[in-house]
Amino acid sequence: MKRAGLVAVLLLAALAGGAGAQQPARPTTCQSPEYRQLDFWIGHWKAAQHVSGAADGESHIARDYGGCVIREEWHDVSGMTGGSFSRYDRRLGKWRQTWVDSTGDQHDYVGSWVNGRLEFLRSLPAPGNPARTIIHRMSISPLPDGSVRQYYDDSTDNGGSWVEVYDLIYRRVPD
Repeated sequence: MKRAGLVAVLLLAALAGGAGAQQPARPTTCQSPEYRQLDFWIGHWKAAQHVSGAADGESHIARDYGGCVIREEWHDVSGMTGGSFSRYDRRLGKWRQTWVDSTGDQHDYVGSWVNGRLEFLRSLPAPGNPARTIIHRMSISPLPDGSVRQYYDDSTDNGGSWVEVYDLIYRRVPD
């Protein structure tokens, strides 16, 4: 009984001492250069089809949550809305992106830098044929004129061949 009472007194003293003590500042965890790899995409953009130039939508990209997340808000010309959260996962040494939209769809990607572009991949069973896998590949790359290219293609043969889904150029909207 005495031992339990002593433990309780020590525990209360530790808690009381910690309550009034100055807590050390939490270290900023998202300041390394890897977290800045998508800064070129931050801004307000109009997106158009790369080849035809036809308007496709508008996007607002911002750094959020203490600099740890790149948040996208998308509105396309058909009225569909959506958004993504992209973050650098320091444990994996890769980027992660989750996309959700007004159709109820969700895409989860893992990405890394390949040949000057951030390339995100996701694999899932083919609709109607779960034995077959579809690989979705989306890349985001800065262009020399300050615009950004977002390219998306699919493979049904484990990356042997790819079929374009879309190819967009984002042009910055002046402030």
